[in-house]
Amino acid sequence: MDWLVMFLTVISMETNGDPINMIGDNGRALGIIQIHMVVVEEYNSEHGTFFSHSQVRDPNLSIAIARWYLDKWGKNYQRIHGKEPTPDILYRIWNGGPRGWEKRATEKKGEEALQK
Repeated sequence: MDWLVMFLTVISMETNGDPINMIGDNGRALGIIQIHMVVVEEYNSEHGTFFSHSQVRDPNLSIAIARWYLDKWGKNYQRIHGKEPTPDILYRIWNGGPRGWEKRATEKKGEEALQK
């Protein structure tokens, strides 16, 4: 998986890298990759860290957390399906949670990500 391409796609889909657009979902998602608090809590729990939700406005932290999250849940997808997740699947996980590839609400988003 080319992680750089994946992150550029996610950034493009979520905020287009524009610092003005670093708050989404009515304030529930922050940073250039639009991270929700539940992802920060999951990261903190597994790493023994204490990052606040507002700290994900730092692009480097955002990317580190997002990469960890997609790697973790991408491996879960691979265990279930016996194949590596595609960029479409990873974006649907990002957009819909650990099993986001199953959600109808993420179908269009995954297709849009592939168009980028």
